[in-house]
Amino acid sequence: MKIGRALERRAMRGMDAGVLLAAMLLLGAGATAARAATTLDLAPAADTFIQAGTEAGWDHGLDDHLRIDADTAALTYLRFDLSAVGVPVTRATLTLFCTDGSPDGGTLYPLGQSRWVEGDRTGKDASSASGTGLKWNDVDENGDGSVDDHDRGGGDDSLVPDLARPIGALGAVVAGQAVTVDVTAAFQTGAGLYSLVIRSGSTNGASYASRENSIATERPRLHLELGDVPAVTTTTLPTSVPTTTIPPTVTTTTLPAPPKPSGPLHVLGASSGGCRVVAAVTGWSGAGAAVRCTDGDTCDADGAADASCMAPVTLCLESKSAGVCTADALAALKLSTDPRLQAVSAAFEDMKAHMPADASEACMAAVDLPVAKGRLALKMQRLGKGPRKTLALVCRPPRKTHTPRPKPGPRPPAGTTFATIQKQIFDASCATPTCHGAAAASGGLDLAPGSSYGNLVGVPAANPGAQAGGLLRVAPGNADSSFLLQKLLGNLTPAEGVRMPLVGRPPTPAQLDMIRRWIAAGAPQTAPF
Repeated sequence: MKIGRALERRAMRGMDAGVLLAAMLLLGAGATAARAATTLDLAPAADTFIQAGTEAGWDHGLDDHLRIDADTAALTYLRFDLSAVGVPVTRATLTLFCTDGSPDGGTLYPLGQSRWVEGDRTGKDASSASGTGLKWNDVDENGDGSVDDHDRGGGDDSLVPDLARPIGALGAVVAGQAVTVDVTAAFQTGAGLYSLVIRSGSTNGASYASRENSIATERPRLHLELGDVPAVTTTTLPTSVPTTTIPPTVTTTTLPAPPKPSGPLHVLGASSGGCRVVAAVTGWSGAGAAVRCTDGDTCDADGAADASCMAPVTLCLESKSAGVCTADALAALKLSTDPRLQAVSAAFEDMKAHMPADASEACMAAVDLPVAKGRLALKMQRLGKGPRKTLALVCRPPRKTHTPRPKPGPRPPAGTTFATIQKQIFDASCATPTCHGAAAASGGLDLAPGSSYGNLVGVPAANPGAQAGGLLRVAPGNADSSFLLQKLLGNLTPAEGVRMPLVGRPPTPAQLDMIRRWIAAGAPQTAPF
């Protein structure tokens, strides 16, 4: 104890740093090594924007910019893949390059799901309406021209961000300048996919470069600082205290790169020195110059038979030894300029930019590539020397399912007229004293003999819901727009009331077919149909 106090007094006088450390150990203090934090930069796995109005049904997934605007209600969506990040995120910042300034650069909100599709259109013209990506109409579920909590009918699958949980605000932004915002709070649930939505309150909207932008340095970038990894050193002291300094032990964590796919690899090209580009399309079949998937089958990543197959594409660089994939070799390996391949090309260029100089192989994370019905060529540009090959992605039409044709019901006898409908249907079930008979005429509709035809054909429906839809009780030649038939079938909205008749048995299929045929024939009053 006396030795400890003496050492403590000497340390307090600043006589010897080594003696101070030894004294702390003798007094019960532990020696903990310095900590090293790991950082990681990520490009978005997908980004797009949606916009109300005339472009509400457009896919903007391959546009080179991202738009936010309160005037057109434009929202920007970004998805980041942190599946390989197995340590805590201690800080996250998002950097965007502004291409159109605004006093309000937007506020970021988290999105509870990341299954939205980026798309395959640029949003430059009306052809974008046929794209497969996220659109305004997908998010604005109630069609009121705004995105809010009233559009959360999809529950956990809702595409509406959590507007009650703002992550960060970009503030005023200036065109031609980058802006960075802290988004740490959005990345705190471990490894996986994360989506952010940017929304502006200004009618003077802002634009940012997207991941498809031709200038790589202007594309969105997520910078992560990952959890410190402490390394603790335990020291056994000799009986005499040496005056030496114990060096810290620094541990650095290296994140795993995306693994090489286990399925077939297809060579797309190589540099003259042997740096090869190989492609894998997970779940698609074929080992030659083409891989195939049937729309809606398990190989289709979106699982929907929608005239487009979603192909999970991974590109890898590989060589027989380290140092072969040099900067010159990589510069000659570029994906085709086909605009449909922009998302894959952006991810490939990002992988090349971060490939270690001493690596013999590297792979990018899979990118979902929409392939419209038919085929899409995945190929490299012809730059420099070295072979080039084309891999055709073939989307087959959905499998045909055999649906037995329903047997037709008995046809009304020849010479059927409106009088037949009156007798078999109206007189039997509708024109009763308490419903649509002459005495009651419920809803202003009298279906008694002699009155029914004039109260039906070409007469606007009295029901408020049907009136709002512009429906006639009977629209000659248009059975589907005739409110009479819809009431008998029960094809109604809540505002259009309930199926008729209220009491008794509903019309048989043959009787319903008779009414449909009568309306389709122009609803004649006396002529047979």
